[in-house]
Amino acid sequence: MRNKFIKINSILFLALIIFICLFSNTKVQATLLDISREFMIPTYERYEYINNRNESKFTILPKYPGYTIYCTSPGQRFDFVENITREQINQLIAAGIQRSVECGCCGDLPYKGHTYPYYKQVGRGSLTNALAYIVTINGTEWTFGKQMALWQANLMGLGGGIITRYSNRHDNDYSNEGYEEEARNYDAFMRSLNPQVIATSTNNTLTRIDQISQQYTVGSFSINYTNGTYDGLTFGGISNMYLIGYNEKGQAVKNMPIDEFVINGKKVIPDYFTPDDVNYVDRTTQSYPASGENFQVIFSNPNDSVTNSNNIICDIALYVEYTYMSATGEYIKYEGKRYCTGGAKGTLHDETYHPHLDPDRKIYDCRKPSYK
Repeated sequence: MRNKFIKINSILFLALIIFICLFSNTKVQATLLDISREFMIPTYERYEYINNRNESKFTILPKYPGYTIYCTSPGQRFDFVENITREQINQLIAAGIQRSVECGCCGDLPYKGHTYPYYKQVGRGSLTNALAYIVTINGTEWTFGKQMALWQANLMGLGGGIITRYSNRHDNDYSNEGYEEEARNYDAFMRSLNPQVIATSTNNTLTRIDQISQQYTVGSFSINYTNGTYDGLTFGGISNMYLIGYNEKGQAVKNMPIDEFVINGKKVIPDYFTPDDVNYVDRTTQSYPASGENFQVIFSNPNDSVTNSNNIICDIALYVEYTYMSATGEYIKYEGKRYCTGGAKGTLHDETYHPHLDPDRKIYDCRKPSYK
């Protein structure tokens, strides 16, 4: 994984001129395990669980200290047992033990000699929107919930060919934390995202002054942006709005907060998109104009008690800030294989050895034929 970061599009509205700026806040998430040679996975962990069908199940997954590894082939067999080392097999091959017979099948583990799994790079690339979202939930630490959500991403059509279903063993295993649906919604948001924000005002912009409360009402305005709220979870939205006050010379004097919006004749207190500092999403209810909705803004008299003519506000501009979360990531894919002897119950199958790939189980039946 690489990073999850915030992108901000800001617009400044003044005299129907829009200025757009792009900012980013990047958080480094994880370091890729990048080993070009074949290497052995040193550890594993067994996970026992009860799925949503109340089935008692288990799975065994490889672990590499200091790095995050996810299984991308649900249902693929993984056995972390060694009763013969690769060096011992190579010694037998070097000793010339051979026989001219066809390769037979490996006996069921653990009744034959075999090594720990060895892994080698088979590909790399960028994660899909959904996968990047899942692996960066609450940071980049590995969790079994994230693992199961990755398996489900393939069934939801969001795996991008990175997750490949080997069998149906995990088809009914879910994170039970809503990761799958959140990932689906995030993918939909990113596919619809247009980072540009467009603000307009009507030609009959009207200012109302309440002499008692000393509040001004200006509008109407409308802003067009990509809706980022799905099932109460917001990936992107209006993160700030305020007015910029200018003096008669056209100089910016100060920023002025918006006290209230007037939307469909009702006053609404602003509550903007406020992403958290871990996932950069907002699970709270927000209050601001919807995309394309007409609204007015209410603000306090900016010239109250002002005596310096250079600080008298004569004109205003509407500033709108749109923020969205973007999860990106890279991956390196490894394929694991075991070196093993071909005999059942610990015997050396015909005392012959030669690396041979069993396509069904991705294990090596080790035998060395003679050439006559």
